[in-house]
Amino acid sequence: MAADGNDSYQDLNNPNTGIEMTVPAGEPTSDAPVATNDVFAAISPSAVTINTNGPFMRRISTDGHSLPSFGGYRAGSFRARVLQLLHEVGHLVITGTSLAYKEITVGKGKNKQKRHLPYRSLNSLLPADKDKPSLSMENTDKVFSACHSRIEELVPR
Repeated sequence: MAADGNDSYQDLNNPNTGIEMTVPAGEPTSDAPVATNDVFAAISPSAVTINTNGPFMRRISTDGHSLPSFGGYRAGSFRARVLQLLHEVGHLVITGTSLAYKEITVGKGKNKQKRHLPYRSLNSLLPADKDKPSLSMENTDKVFSACHSRIEELVPR
């Protein structure tokens, strides 16, 4: 993201996407968050983009077509935006980690060797759903079920 945030707002050429976020799938073992029973950790996204032609920013797309609702909330509405933000936060909540290995090559020429680098695969509250519309809807439904009553209490200021 740019320091001034200008790169955070772009037309993603997909009117069904409100927010797009890039989240790391794993961390070196020494940097992995600690997550145990009933204790959660969080990670930071490497990029967040709000779609200027999507349902977070607009109620109707620039080509005049209606945009999808979120949890029954109209696109672009205050509650739809809250639900979309909570959905994205769900990807950042880490519920556990798993030990995994990544094959890397070290050295050059005759000294080139393949080694297995240990890292922790991150298990998030909501699984990654980029380019998976049905999983994204399922994730939104989970957030809606857990947060609906609190979202309904919110009053835009």
